[in-house]
Amino acid sequence: MDLVEEEAATGASEFEVRLEAAAGADLAWLYRSAEVLERVSAADGSIRLRVRMPAERVPLAEARFGQRFRPTAAGKPLADAAAE
Repeated sequence: MDLVEEEAATGASEFEVRLEAAAGADLAWLYRSAEVLERVSAADGSIRLRVRMPAERVPLAEARFGQRFRPTAAGKPLADAAAE
């Protein structure tokens, strides 16, 4: 079990993140800092991700992504979230 999986198994929450097509550094940060559970690309190149993140990293993500970072129900696929 790697560090992200280990932390994810203990007190982590799921979030949805929306990124613009050119946000490569933000995408890389998410892959390093969270467990990416799902990724959906839109026709315009934007990306939606569902991630599981340890509680101690959430404030960093909130500061980095602002309103593009929001809690989501655990296990809820992005397609379901889009229907709301």
